[in-house]
Amino acid sequence: MRPFHYLFISFLCFAMACAEPGNDASSVNLSSHCKTKSYHENGAKKEVLCVGAEADTLREYYPSGKLKIQGLQVGELRDGTWKSWFESGQQWSEKRYNMGQEVGKYAVFHPNGGIYIQGQYRAGNKVSSWYFYDQEGKLVKEVNFDELD
Repeated sequence: MRPFHYLFISFLCFAMACAEPGNDASSVNLSSHCKTKSYHENGAKKEVLCVGAEADTLREYYPSGKLKIQGLQVGELRDGTWKSWFESGQQWSEKRYNMGQEVGKYAVFHPNGGIYIQGQYRAGNKVSSWYFYDQEGKLVKEVNFDELD
């Protein structure tokens, strides 16, 4: 009978090691909750949606496989911080949303990492002063959206 017990225990250990985690509340397996929504012409994934408890994470990739855009969404509405990157990996932009409306700080960067555009949104509208910089970091333009009304 003893060899049967060893065989049975070995089988259970093997089965548990091969089982996908994430089936209980204490473990989350992101890969089992993510689905590729679209592909590039070269077959590389383009958009991946990872389903979460309160919000989903949408990731968009370049044809090379490098991350292009990432952010949270509730239903089809953007929510929270959205970031984008140049294909080099350098951050391109950052914007916040509240259920589809732009809110708070907004920034766009030059490929060299320097700030290009800096501004604020309130309830989907550009507010206050927005600043525009050249590649060397020199302020080239300022627009006050509060004065444009």
